[in-house]
Amino acid sequence: MKSIYQIDQSTGLEDIKRAGQMQGIDMGLQAAQEIDADSYDDAAEAIDGLIEDSGESWEHFTCMSPFEFVASELNKRDDALDAWEALESSFHAAFSLTVESEKETIQDSIDERIFNEDCEKVKNLWPEIKQMIIDAYSEDDDVAINEGFNDWTDSLCRDGEISSYTITREDVE
Repeated sequence: MKSIYQIDQSTGLEDIKRAGQMQGIDMGLQAAQEIDADSYDDAAEAIDGLIEDSGESWEHFTCMSPFEFVASELNKRDDALDAWEALESSFHAAFSLTVESEKETIQDSIDERIFNEDCEKVKNLWPEIKQMIIDAYSEDDDVAINEGFNDWTDSLCRDGEISSYTITREDVE
C-alpha cells in the first residue's frame, strides 16, 4: 500500500484512490479529535462544519511542501485528470466518513464529562442531605436512605441542577 507521498507516474488508479482514502482517514481522525464541544448541538455543528470544509482541509494539505512532488507526478500522467479525480474524491469521501464516524465517540466523551460533573455536584451535597434523612428515619434504614437519595436526585434533575443521567448512591459514596 502506497502512501500519498509514494504516488508516481506508474501508480495505478486504485492505489491512488487507496492513498487518498488513507490520507482522508488520517486527517479526518486528527480533525475530529480536535473537537472540543460542550453539548451534542455543538458537537454536531463542529462535525458538520468539518465535513463541509473537507475541501479546505484538502487545500491546506496540498499546499504543504512535500505535496508538490505528488502533484508533479500526477500532472505528468497521460490520465492526469482521472488520477486527480481519484485522489481528491477518495480523500473527501474518507475524510467525511471518518469525521462522521467519530460523532458517537465525541458524544460519549460529552456524556462522560457531564456525568462526572453531575456526580461531583451530588457528592458535595449528599452528606448534608443524607444526614437529614438519617435524622428523620434512622442510620439503619437503608430503604429510606435510598428512596431519599432517588427523590432528591430526581428533584435536582427537574430543577435542572443536574442532567437526566442516572446517578446512584454507589456513584457518589
